[in-house]
Amino acid sequence: MRGGELSFFRDTGGTNRVGYRLSKDLTQAYGKGFSRSNLFQIRMLYAKFPIAQTLSGQLSWSHYVEILKADNDLEINFYVKQAKKEKWSVRELKRQVKSMLFH
Repeated sequence: MRGGELSFFRDTGGTNRVGYRLSKDLTQAYGKGFSRSNLFQIRMLYAKFPIAQTLSGQLSWSHYVEILKADNDLEINFYVKQAKKEKWSVRELKRQVKSMLFH
């Protein structure tokens, strides 16, 4: 990755131009799965969990996408722990979030 692309993940601001260019480059190099929206979700995941070892193999990408919609770190951590402990499917996780279990 080039410096501007790395800053896409490090900086909190990011730009649409960098996201668009990175999306285009990664799609050309590796194929599907690198849309701008996916890259921004990856960026959110990196911002909340910068050390990959903190991620659980028990939860899927879809779990994390749903969990990262939470308003604050306390809520995010709550749903990560509950989803792992209770072995929630993504559907069940969405149901629990919608029922405002955390609140």
